Amino acid sequence: MERWMLDSNVEAYHNSKDVNASLNGVLNALAMQEADAIQYYSHAKTCIDKISAEQPDKGAILNKMLDQIIEQKNNHDASIKKAAAICGGLKPPKPDAYDKAVKNE
Repeated sequence: MERWMLDSNVEAYHNSKDVNASLNGVLNALAMQEADAIQYYSHAKTCIDKISAEQPDKGAILNKMLDQIIEQKNNHDASIKKAAAICGGLKPPKPDAYDKAVKNE
């Protein structure tokens, strides 16, 4: 991620004084970075498979490590997106909202 993506939200805040929109912009920039990182890790797994074709045990160990990193990145990505949505004015659903809406409970 380029630093200007974050800095531009500070400038936007100074121009508009809209805290929520500026915070949302910062968090969305971070979410984009997390999504890019997940794609890079996934591609790295493919590369490891190709390189370690003759020694698959080594590739399996490294890919297991990358799977754990990807899982953590997915958790970060989900958390950042939720925070961005809240800053953007969206209210997260209450835990029982699905049951009330779908199951008429």
